[in-house]
Order: sequence, then structure tokens, then C-alpha cells
Amino acid sequence: MELKEIKENLILACLNQNPKIFLPYLLSNNVKTTMPNKIRFYSFFKYMINCGKQKSIGNWALKIEKTTLMNEQHIKAYNFYDNKHKSARLKVLVIEENNEITIETIPF
Repeated sequence: MELKEIKENLILACLNQNPKIFLPYLLSNNVKTTMPNKIRFYSFFKYMINCGKQKSIGNWALKIEKTTLMNEQHIKAYNFYDNKHKSARLKVLVIEENNEITIETIPF
């Protein structure tokens, strides 16, 4: 799978607040997570989307922002904001290296 397709479906799953959209892409060999395994990542990802959904007002919008976490330059923060709150309802760190993507969901 191409990284572009994986990232597009990650974004789609978050914007639609439907983690099932991303599940087939998560299982790709090109996708890594910082969790011990992908099933645990998916459970946490699903939980974070559901929590964010409950605390949101309106639809989510994506802002891809540079992050100062871990002082790495190749990490992007996919921040999903609702119509009211100033802080992101969901934050996903995306690291691209060597035709692989590593994904980490940041708790509130």
C-alpha cells in the first residue's frame, strides 16, 4: 500500500469519526504503531475517537501541524478540531520513514 493512501484513510476515519475505515490500512505491513501490537493500537484509537466525538460540537476539521514533541523534524501532528474548542479533539502523530508510516495517538 502507498503511504498516501494510508494517510488519506487515516484522515477519513478521523474526520468521519469511524475508526473501522482505517482498520484494513492499519493491518498493512507499511504501518507501524508505538503500541505493543496493532490490535491494542486500534482499541485505543477507537476509544480516543469515541471520546473526542462525545466532547465535540460540530464536525471535525484537520490541521496538520509541526510538533515539538520528541524534537524530531519528520513528525507531523494531525490535529482534529471541532467548531468550538481551541484544543484538538484528537491528536495523531505521524512519522514517515523508509516507505513506512508510524502512528501514535496522543491522549487528551
